[in-house]
Amino acid sequence: MIAICNFKLNKNNQAVKYLNKLEELRGLYQYGSIDYAIAQFYVASENKVKVEQHLLKALAAGHLYTNQTFQNDPHFIEYKNTPFFKNIMTFWN
Repeated sequence: MIAICNFKLNKNNQAVKYLNKLEELRGLYQYGSIDYAIAQFYVASENKVKVEQHLLKALAAGHLYTNQTFQNDPHFIEYKNTPFFKNIMTFWN
């Protein structure tokens, strides 16, 4: 979220710094949480390709569908009705 705030404030160097710190947190049992957070950042920076890549990585790594994620996450409202997002919602079915 700090990276998103910095990006919105046109502090791109700071945003990249926090994204790099997020990448450094990767471990064996993150279950897609890092990629999910990075996808949220790319929504804010309007990079649809990166959003899709990181959401797929998050799902493949085991990020769970919850009441606060994916279709219920305010970050992804504009993607909610796209064919890509509909495929994501049925990824494990």
